[in-house]
Amino acid sequence: MSRAVINRSPRRGWRTGSAAVTSVLVALSLVVGMLPALAASVSSASFTAGGVVVGGTRYAKQGQALTLSVTTSSDTRCVQLTGAHTDRQTSPTAKTSWAFSSLLAGAGEGVQSVTITATPNFNQNNCTGQSGSSTASYTLDNTGPVVTGSVSPAPNAAGWNKANVDITWSASDTGSGVASGPTPPTKSVTQAGTATESSSATDRLGNTGTGSVTLKLDKTAP
Repeated sequence: MSRAVINRSPRRGWRTGSAAVTSVLVALSLVVGMLPALAASVSSASFTAGGVVVGGTRYAKQGQALTLSVTTSSDTRCVQLTGAHTDRQTSPTAKTSWAFSSLLAGAGEGVQSVTITATPNFNQNNCTGQSGSSTASYTLDNTGPVVTGSVSPAPNAAGWNKANVDITWSASDTGSGVASGPTPPTKSVTQAGTATESSSATDRLGNTGTGSVTLKLDKTAP
């Protein structure tokens, strides 16, 4: 009676399992390689003090101190500012709340933008590591209101009036807005001759603007 011989190869099964494990490890390494490295981030940044806020916009004039408040991820140890202002703060321990309170508004007009960059590490000169950033801005306003005088009655073609003249003053401001004035709001000119009259107004930041009108009044007949 003959017996069937069964050829068993335990190493073959082991090799098959080993290949499967290797395939899984390779796949995992590829997935891990595709994942982004952990990085610090900026969740909010805004100017919270200094100047005045009008219609949701913060205005500041030259020399005024501004405070920039920044909230970051909990792994942040360094925050750097670039743009309209440059500054850097570091912390030996990670934290989320940062305040830059020594930023001075400069000369000029218009929107001033700052880029805020957060990182988990730093060295003597720079913030280091994977970073995240955001921006914040305010508007410079170093110009006073525009003051204009309206004359009644209007002068003749040569620029002369023959009767008393009334001046009504108005003021407009494209920045923080008019806070007071014009002063005076009106003026009556009754004395013959040539005279220059003026009025002024102030905006919400204390910038002053002045307007003037030159009148020529002749009440005497030839």
